[in-house]
Amino acid sequence: MPVNRRKFIQNAAITGAAIAITPLIRAAGFECIHEPFSINAAPENITFGDRQLKMNCTYPPNVFYHNGKGGRLIDVTQSPFNAKGDGGADDTKALIKAYDFVLAEMDEYEWDGSGSKSPLEYIIYLPKGTYLISDTIIYSGAWRSYESRTQANAMQPGKKLFEKLVRIRFFGQSREETIIKLKNNCSGYNNTPKAVVSFGKSDLNNAVAFNSFRNITINTGNDNYSAIGLDFCGANNTGIHNVSVISEDGKGIAGIDFRISPSMGYHNDITITGFDYAIRMTPYHMTHNCFEYLTIKNQNKAGVQLNECSTCIRKWYSVNRVPAIEITTDAAQAIIIDSKLEGSDKNIAAINAKQGTVFIRNTITSGYKNSILVNNKAVISEMNIIEYVNGPILSLRDGQVKKSLNLPIEELPVNTWNQDFDNWADVDSFGAKGDGTTDDSAAVQAAFNSGKPVIYFTKAVYKLSSPVTVPKSTQHIMGFYGSLNGQLIINNGDSPLLIEDFGQNSETIIKHDNPRTLVLNHVRTSYSSAHNSADAKVFINNCNNLGKNARTFTRGRFWVRFMNTEYKIAPNFTCKSADMWVFGYKVEGRMTNFEVLNGGRLEVLGGMCNEHGKDFSKEIPVIRNVDSGLCYVGLTNGPNKFEVIVEETLQGKTKKLLDTDCPRRGKDPKGWDNDVIIPMYVSYKS
Repeated sequence: MPVNRRKFIQNAAITGAAIAITPLIRAAGFECIHEPFSINAAPENITFGDRQLKMNCTYPPNVFYHNGKGGRLIDVTQSPFNAKGDGGADDTKALIKAYDFVLAEMDEYEWDGSGSKSPLEYIIYLPKGTYLISDTIIYSGAWRSYESRTQANAMQPGKKLFEKLVRIRFFGQSREETIIKLKNNCSGYNNTPKAVVSFGKSDLNNAVAFNSFRNITINTGNDNYSAIGLDFCGANNTGIHNVSVISEDGKGIAGIDFRISPSMGYHNDITITGFDYAIRMTPYHMTHNCFEYLTIKNQNKAGVQLNECSTCIRKWYSVNRVPAIEITTDAAQAIIIDSKLEGSDKNIAAINAKQGTVFIRNTITSGYKNSILVNNKAVISEMNIIEYVNGPILSLRDGQVKKSLNLPIEELPVNTWNQDFDNWADVDSFGAKGDGTTDDSAAVQAAFNSGKPVIYFTKAVYKLSSPVTVPKSTQHIMGFYGSLNGQLIINNGDSPLLIEDFGQNSETIIKHDNPRTLVLNHVRTSYSSAHNSADAKVFINNCNNLGKNARTFTRGRFWVRFMNTEYKIAPNFTCKSADMWVFGYKVEGRMTNFEVLNGGRLEVLGGMCNEHGKDFSKEIPVIRNVDSGLCYVGLTNGPNKFEVIVEETLQGKTKKLLDTDCPRRGKDPKGWDNDVIIPMYVSYKS
């Protein structure tokens, strides 16, 4: 490709040093972003924000709980819930009853610190309609304290900690036509903050959540001054997908509020209109949420408020007379790339970093006085930001160019919903039992061999004693948050393969040794690859457990939009001879988070090394790089600490970046002060 003359922003060697804007001839051999982004291009030539996916998600009858065949979709319009969805009747009690049902089913099994042991994972389904409500959609009764955590509760008097609430999922049929509508001037929504839909009553809930909210519009109506559209949370993995949150008169506190810690996950294709804040993220250090294809408009105080935690945002479109984002504490880190921030007040900045750390790349601003304000000082007045970091850019490679790796980013594929149920194959109709003990291998293989493009699993647990081969005819595998315990071997094919929604108890092993494009959404899986082709494409979105067996991502190209693993025996994720772009992650425990080997290229933009656990060793690094390319932006959290952040071996010589070489995060509310921020670490051949 031709060499491009560009500008980048290079920080000085110490935190808080002055920023110099330096011209750079971009090195030949680096690829452009998949959708070419030129800071000089006309904005109309680049897409930003919510893609406005038109999804009409209907399902075969046997998927539904009411059909009596083991399905786990709960249609709220059916008995005993009987929501009307006509825009006139009050459906509050019906939706709360469905919420109570899901938790009551989980209560039939033992709970521990990770959640319920129930194999049944339900989905609350809202067909098209307007569901008028007058109170928060949350379970009824007092908050559900997890009793064995009472000693931990005593550590923070007055706080509600460790709630018995996980795996709450709301799916709508269509975002445009499935609407939860708050009554105008509704009692209780004018003084104290109060949500329309809530995912908890606690202040902290560390159980593995796997919560989800999809294909729905929340409308907070008029004259509801203290309304919050969606009170969302979830440890380890959650997702908000294809959602609108609207305040008709612009009033209200927040469209989406992350107040319960910890919370993390990937959220995409969202529009929020009105409120003081479109998104507010408050919780302590161990919270990291990733947003992509986000549109926010007409907020009153700030588009996004980031407090104690971290976030990464891509393809963000903000239209506001207030700052697009404000960052309020020195514990916070914001990563913003490939975005467009439009303002209408020439007296303020687009990005107001009162404290904290920011990494900004390929972002267009307009209509503001400055692009970036840091500690009340304008650091970037130009409207087009090529790259900016307000902390030290770290490297162990001699002569390293101080700019990010800027790997190509492939846009997230859009799934076209198959409306013809004749194209769907239910594995049960081929003899699968789904009882967790019967060997369903032959039946499941027969379903795949049917040639149907959609294969689905209705019951809770399927056991595969023998590997099952996924043929090229299969395009979509749906688990409905059931468990698939066994191995899937992916055959090559011309069309992408989407695998989604296998639950928290699933023990799925995916073997992918060919160039077929693979998309994993909300899957708990072990994954292995041994591609012979560097052109293989894999998209990983909100996935758990990827590192616990075969940990190597070999050759090919990988785009990760949040993943979580807590593997404590060997390195969690190994990028070997591959390109791997990671947009948010969490790893917990004493073991290396990432290693990049054999000439691989790894770019991690946001996420956390969670330093909880035992037996932390001075010799184990967070990241290991051996003769490969690396860019890392992230932070640590926890009472323990890794002493080595990066161990780098280049041509047989090893160097180490220590935690003492990195800026400190603000002190955690619990009192520990071991945490550090890595504003950006880079190492690659220029």
